[in-house]
Amino acid sequence: MLASSGASALPIVMYGAATCEDTAITRSRLVAIGIPFRELDVDLDAEAAREQRAASDGRRVTPTLVFGAGQLVVIEPTLEQLGEALVAAGHIVEPPEAIAYHDELASRPIPLRHLPTDLGDPFSIEGCAVSARWRSSSATTPDAWPASGMPGSSQRS
Repeated sequence: MLASSGASALPIVMYGAATCEDTAITRSRLVAIGIPFRELDVDLDAEAAREQRAASDGRRVTPTLVFGAGQLVVIEPTLEQLGEALVAAGHIVEPPEAIAYHDELASRPIPLRHLPTDLGDPFSIEGCAVSARWRSSSATTPDAWPASGMPGSSQRS
């Protein structure tokens, strides 16, 4: 989604908190689509906290977005509500274009990644099952281990 501010678009003040996940999501979307806004942290700025409570009927809710001089207030918006509020405030928001995956891109296999075990051997689910059986057996001391080491692993020299 790309956006631009129209000539008559209302400025945006976002009241948020550094520890608020919804604030982070809203900030990320506004930055990603190129909408200018001013952010105030209600945890660090007492005046901002008072303004935010005044805009949201006395409740401390983040994020709270105030468009213009309070003509439009949006509290904890979903991404869809944020898009609708931006359009209502005069910002030009274009829907995102889907990326078409055709031909070689669509038929390319997903890469398979292999993780090594702590011994450097390739990881396998089967090795985990062998290891679990070994732990549950009576082989609890090194004397009872097979000569090659723990089952399912290779012994290093």
